[in-house]
Amino acid sequence: MLFGYSLAYGPGDAYIGDATYFGHKGVMEEPVYAIPAMLYSVFQSIFACATMAIVMGGCAERARLTPLPVFMFLWATIVYCVSTQSTQPQAARPTT
Repeated sequence: MLFGYSLAYGPGDAYIGDATYFGHKGVMEEPVYAIPAMLYSVFQSIFACATMAIVMGGCAERARLTPLPVFMFLWATIVYCVSTQSTQPQAARPTT
């Protein structure tokens, strides 16, 4: 949540956002779809957490859980943020 919202929804290129909203700096200024951007950020982070919970449930009792936090961090940063940025319409992204 410290940098994921900025990478997923920040202005940038077609694949990854920039550090405009790093640490939620300036998120409260602009609403997204007429709702507060902070609420939108928390709502979207629930989807990332839910997918990681599904992965963790699939690994339970089948694999070692020690490398799982590293995998979840890399997956959320590389896969989730990039796929969110590339599929999100430009009009839905918050503007600075």
